[in-house]
Amino acid sequence: TYPRAEINLFLQKLLRLTSETNRPYHQRSRMDSMLKPIYTQEIDTLSSFIILDTETNPTITFHADPSRFSSLSIYDQDNYVVGITRTSGTYQFKRAGSNSRYVLAIVRYSIVSDADSTAVHRFQDAVQVQPEGRSRIEVEEFDRDSIEIVRQSLSTRVSTSGTLGATTSRDSKPAPRERVFAAYLGVGGLAK
Repeated sequence: TYPRAEINLFLQKLLRLTSETNRPYHQRSRMDSMLKPIYTQEIDTLSSFIILDTETNPTITFHADPSRFSSLSIYDQDNYVVGITRTSGTYQFKRAGSNSRYVLAIVRYSIVSDADSTAVHRFQDAVQVQPEGRSRIEVEEFDRDSIEIVRQSLSTRVSTSGTLGATTSRDSKPAPRERVFAAYLGVGGLAK
């Protein structure tokens, strides 16, 4: 499917930066574009990305910063958000019960200015994963030209619809499909 193709491309690109699973890659500045165009970072957030291999039963220790927005989000290989927390703690991921072998952990911290990044870096550096770097990923290959055709089609549809924002409307009914596409293309993660 298209979402799996996108997440697999992202995992492969991220693995080139980290060289192993269970090892964080930290976005250190708002201009860090190493992960574009697959992941579109928010300009008010610094993120850390970790490919977790659930066959190693990894744990991730996340430290929330009470002075700013901070979160740990978990995406499966179909790009569904399968977990999110804003509470500090150590969380374990097991293969049993997981929808996919690999999950993507994204730790986000809001940032006010570039001068504010030093404080965020301390929280990023405190992210711990056990066991550390373990394996190369084994994911399906998809035709990159076809992926680009679908991506461009969705991008054009969203940009002409003029709808960006939340995936649900104010009255809690499902939002129009274009809003879901916009949210997906903007920050990743599909609504179920």
